[in-house]
Amino acid sequence: MSKKKRAVTEPPAEGTIMKLQPVLQDQFQARVYSNFVFVTHTEYDFGLDFAEIMSPSPIIETEGEKAVGLPIKTRVVLPLKILPGLIDALKRQLEKYESEQSEKTKNDDKSA
Repeated sequence: MSKKKRAVTEPPAEGTIMKLQPVLQDQFQARVYSNFVFVTHTEYDFGLDFAEIMSPSPIIETEGEKAVGLPIKTRVVLPLKILPGLIDALKRQLEKYESEQSEKTKNDDKSA
């Protein structure tokens, strides 16, 4: 029997550790593919501008130089406070992916 999720209206007791569960909202935009990211920062936050390099890409003039125009697909601005956790999460996911791929390669080699 599966548990039904219900909305909680009262805040948890102080000191309670709660699991965070992402929930897609109706206004959530469709998934965006990106194969390039620009990283910028201010003294308060980091910005991630996600773009897609496509061929052929338009050549534009910028500050007297020619450059490949990469349309920004989406921009994410993150407060500095969450960056260490994001970096750790990305590292863990990369390690997990690499481990899975290593196991897959081993299994493919055995069956060949």
